[in-house]
Amino acid sequence: MNGVFTLSYLLNVVCVAIGFFTFIKLVSNDVYLSRHRILPTIAGIITVYDFYLCIIPFVHSQDTVDFLHLLCDMCALVIMFMMFFYFLFIKTPKNVAVIITIAVTIMIALCVYDFIEYYFGIPKQVDGDMLAIIFVFMASVIVELKTPSKAYFDRIDIIVGRYMLLAFIVAITGYFLHDYLLGMDAIRSVAFAIDCVIFFWLAMSNRIEDTATILKSTIFDRTERPIALVNSEFYIIDANQKAMELFADGEGIGFAFEDGTTESKFVLAENMVKRERNDSEYYACERWYRVHYAPVTEGQEVKGYIISAVDITQEHKEATNAKKETARKSQFLAHMSHELRSPLHAIMGVSDILATKKDISEKNKNLISNIKRASENLLELVNSILDYSKLEAGKFEFTEKEYDLNANLEDMAYSTILNIQSKPIDFNLAITSSYPRYLFGDAIRVREIFQNIFSNAVKYTDKGTIHAEISFEELDDGRVRVDFSVADTGQGMSPEQLEEVFNEYVSSADGVDTEGTGLGLAITRQLVAKLGGSITAESDGISGSVFKGYFYQKQCGGERLMERVLNRRTLLNPNQGFHGLPEKVDYIYPRARVLVADDMRINLEIMQQFLLPWKCEVITVPDGASAIDAVKDNRYDLVFLDQMMMPVSGSEACKKIREFSNVPIVLVTANSEENARHVVAEYGFSDFLAKPILGVKLQEIMDKYMPKDLAEKNDRETVVSVVTRNRQNSSVYQKTLDTFVKEMQPLLLNLPNYRKNDKEMFKVKVHGIGGVSKQIGRETFAEQAQIMEMAAKSETWSYVDAHMDEFLNALCEVVEDATKELTQLAPNGIEEQIEIIDSSNEDVTDILKELLDAFDKYDLNAIEEALEKLDKSEKNQELLALYGTLREAYDNLEYEEGTQILEEYLQLK
Repeated sequence: MNGVFTLSYLLNVVCVAIGFFTFIKLVSNDVYLSRHRILPTIAGIITVYDFYLCIIPFVHSQDTVDFLHLLCDMCALVIMFMMFFYFLFIKTPKNVAVIITIAVTIMIALCVYDFIEYYFGIPKQVDGDMLAIIFVFMASVIVELKTPSKAYFDRIDIIVGRYMLLAFIVAITGYFLHDYLLGMDAIRSVAFAIDCVIFFWLAMSNRIEDTATILKSTIFDRTERPIALVNSEFYIIDANQKAMELFADGEGIGFAFEDGTTESKFVLAENMVKRERNDSEYYACERWYRVHYAPVTEGQEVKGYIISAVDITQEHKEATNAKKETARKSQFLAHMSHELRSPLHAIMGVSDILATKKDISEKNKNLISNIKRASENLLELVNSILDYSKLEAGKFEFTEKEYDLNANLEDMAYSTILNIQSKPIDFNLAITSSYPRYLFGDAIRVREIFQNIFSNAVKYTDKGTIHAEISFEELDDGRVRVDFSVADTGQGMSPEQLEEVFNEYVSSADGVDTEGTGLGLAITRQLVAKLGGSITAESDGISGSVFKGYFYQKQCGGERLMERVLNRRTLLNPNQGFHGLPEKVDYIYPRARVLVADDMRINLEIMQQFLLPWKCEVITVPDGASAIDAVKDNRYDLVFLDQMMMPVSGSEACKKIREFSNVPIVLVTANSEENARHVVAEYGFSDFLAKPILGVKLQEIMDKYMPKDLAEKNDRETVVSVVTRNRQNSSVYQKTLDTFVKEMQPLLLNLPNYRKNDKEMFKVKVHGIGGVSKQIGRETFAEQAQIMEMAAKSETWSYVDAHMDEFLNALCEVVEDATKELTQLAPNGIEEQIEIIDSSNEDVTDILKELLDAFDKYDLNAIEEALEKLDKSEKNQELLALYGTLREAYDNLEYEEGTQILEEYLQLK
């Protein structure tokens, strides 16, 4: 044993101790920079190398000794290469990855070669290990010389790199002396021990510590902000003191941990992540906190979460105070708005009363009209302020119910066309997808959203186009997404205006002549937000603006409608004017009974004249209620109902009739074809007939719906000769003009009263005026009447009032024009005879009875025929006077007076 403990052995033991203590020192410090973390590995391998050398003297098997020497050589080789790698990590030359790859390949190849030599007992021909050591040493020198200083991380790394080069030189020197000069294992051990001393000194002088990590750790522990680190299973990895105080049970948020202890699952973090409720607010320790989580990922895998909390007590207090202040301001605005509405309504009411006074001069009427318009504008502003104050105070509520989307879209387009007035603007509202006719939501607020955007576009566009697009997408959750965009060619907005366009009391009209209250778009933004959507504005500041957005409504199911475009052409439905009777009918129906319902006598007369060729009995009634009673009490083969009647409309009458009768019912309407088709489908009509009535279309209706068993072949080549037909058409037109003039004259006086006292009657009468005007070919005025009707339907009474005088003047001009045309067509009076009828042999009393029955039933065809027979019969002076009286009653539409005259005359006889 005494031979074992030689100086060489004792040196090996000392080297083991140095290597081991260096390894412990390096391992115990966990804040090394990443490029220095290879040092503990080098020190550990040096310790293993020295340990093998220490146990060799105690091994008696030569094979084991040889194997241990092989392991020592491999360890020495790995140590040298590891030091080379460490040097490269510090110097970071170009193509460092390539150099390391080559070095690792050489190291593995040499280790394998040494093992093969040992295993097969092959004597060494060349010392490959020394050649490899020389290679890596030369490479290190080249790297030191070629790598510029700017590639170093900092001054400390320069020092560390030079110490590592020194350690490398010491290790190579020991390697060389061991193999070629002294042949002592202790020499290489001493060299490695010197390297360990260098490593130990670097660690003790803190030159390889990660200062940034130390500082971060200090910040983590000392920060006033609570921070906790949790793994993917939501268990605490680390937390600073503030986090423990905030989240621990009994001191802060008591429900943060599953069992109330920090060793259990952090359920607060789990709930926030799984429910995606980031930045939730909690009250703890008499403070308000906003808790935030940030996932830490590696690739696609979540490794954990950083949970932090921010003290928002002051922010919460300021927000609470701001809400109180906003509520007080909103309450004040709401109170002032209500206070202003009462005197405004009084001003408007007095203006209405003064406007009806006959002794007011035209100048004063204009002043009164200006007062009313200004009052209406102020009332609109007050209403906007009231709405905004409700939104701001959080008291705004939506009244949700099923509504007709299609009707609302048409009304919005109507109102925009009215708003454009005389501006040269082409407005189009394009519905670019199929859409449900009915939705569930607050129709008034949806309409307000679009009207505010449309009004803004009209206000700031003097000429050009306003193009709106709306699309609808039904979602799986029962909602409908409504996307919209509105583009105009107006003055545009600057970048500064775009930033503030949705702010309250800010108008893009600032600095220009156009007025702007600055509330419409602010209200729109809040309404859209409350409906789950958003709205944005774009503009280049030159060629107009574009507003885009979306919001949600709820589905109702039911009918779906196709894409369509709403504009002046499709809504006002221009027509071709007066259309005459058909040239020929194949069948006549003398035994058929046809019912016609309309609240305007002129329309009744037009229908009777158009039905003459079919020789059917035509019965007329003045409203929908009478039509219902008539169908209940009598047999009719076909029914024509006007859409707009009072008090019961054609649609309501059809719905009632369908409860007890399947008689064919035709809707007579001046509305658009698409609207007519919707009404037909919804209320049970068989078909529709558009105004102005086309002879060809009427013939299609008659051929389709008149009973075939009542049809009789019309044997004549034509209904009448061409000359007679022209005379007949002329007679119908003359009669229509005459009736139009007589019926419009009282409406010139009554329309303002209807506007004031009976708005529904006003809508019906204006609708009738538009339809009749189309029938006599006054298309321009018919369009004007339709615009008035649209304004009334959409409750835009400000437009109606502002244009009432203009409309009445235009109606007066049309009446005068019709009177002049009538005088030119019939200078000697209206032609009454269409066909030559030989009735000289008929008994006059029978003719008078027939005429009485016709007057009593308002049967215009029968009245015409009976009067023609009476005119051709032999008459004394008394009958001649009677004929004149009856003819006058007929011309004046005084059917009751005609009935009374005939009854008295026949009683005397």
